Amino acid sequence: MDQLITVANGGNLSNRIELASKIGFFKNISEGLNNLFDSTKVFVGDIGNMSEAMSQGNLTQEITRDYRGEFNRIKNNANISVNKLVDDLSRRTESQASSLEETAVSMEEITATIKQTTQNSNQSTTMAADAKNKAELGDGVLQNAVTAMAETLQSSNKINDIISVIDEIAFHSVLPQQPKRSKI
Repeated sequence: MDQLITVANGGNLSNRIELASKIGFFKNISEGLNNLFDSTKVFVGDIGNMSEAMSQGNLTQEITRDYRGEFNRIKNNANISVNKLVDDLSRRTESQASSLEETAVSMEEITATIKQTTQNSNQSTTMAADAKNKAELGDGVLQNAVTAMAETLQSSNKINDIISVIDEIAFHSVLPQQPKRSKI
């Protein structure tokens, strides 16, 4: 019995007391210890399987075997913990899905804004090019107008000169002519 208890305390629940040579009180105690180790091994196995499944991300495994006393309390607490993890994970997944949806909507709005900005930029570029072309055309028209005005000024000056000559001629023809003196 001492050896069985020492090995069990070390974590090995596989050893059992041999019953063939036991009778009476010692047989009953040995059978009781073997049963205790059997039920403890099964319980620890259930807890171990559940923990292993959880460590691999599997939150669907529960302990379904019937237990009594402390084993039942531990079983119930383990099952409640897994259910709470599932609920919490479900809530978080929904929250993340909602956040992802909001992010997707925001990205769509940003994309639409960028597209509109690009269109506005293209329109501005086109309008600037048109304004440049019109300014260049206007500059040409203005240069032609300046040239025409300069030519008009020159023509006007020539006409002024002609008018002055005509006025001078007219002024001389209006004056009475004096006879020319002869030089004697």
